[in-house]
Amino acid sequence: MTSHQAVQSHQTYATALQEHRPVGITELTTMDRPPFLDRVNPLPLCSTRDKSMLATLPDLDPDIIIFNAAWMYDRCNWSTTGAQDCPRKILGEIKSKAPRARVVIIGPEIRWEPSLPKRLISFIEENKQMPPKYLSAPPAWFVPEARKMEEPMRQIAKENGATYIPPRDMICEGERCLTRFGDRQEDLLIFDCGHLTSSGSKFLVSRIEKDIF
Repeated sequence: MTSHQAVQSHQTYATALQEHRPVGITELTTMDRPPFLDRVNPLPLCSTRDKSMLATLPDLDPDIIIFNAAWMYDRCNWSTTGAQDCPRKILGEIKSKAPRARVVIIGPEIRWEPSLPKRLISFIEENKQMPPKYLSAPPAWFVPEARKMEEPMRQIAKENGATYIPPRDMICEGERCLTRFGDRQEDLLIFDCGHLTSSGSKFLVSRIEKDIF
């Protein structure tokens, strides 16, 4: 998967949201790292972009800030208090720059190991039939770090008066997770290990829109 595809996934999400609501959307994106300021990625460009984005908030004066990232790429151990200071710090900065904005945190996405398409192909090869749309997947099929983040992120959101939305709750029913809407390639929910397709973005937006506005 290329960085261009990753950015496209975020843009599709924003476009899908805009189709349902007559709202203005400003997208501020940095690739390849969570928005934790000076932590995780030592590349100066990443830190500079994060700080530049924060600096734009007073002029934008947004009503709602949707905070989303590929959280599991952070090299933090989410079971430690120090690691949990990473999102607390950036949320504090956001509140100081845009005090009237309501913050919505989108939790860690569903991540398939090594990818959803490969898992579906494996199912077909082993069972000689199409997989169900909701697939009961063994734990080894999911990246375990995503679940470790759920409760800490929920608590951090609560502490900061933010709304927390876990994508897993929208996509999965217990251990059964939605994989596709039909039998075409474009009907997949996720096109690699974790990035939503256009159809997947529209589906998720339809499920979380009521919690954002």
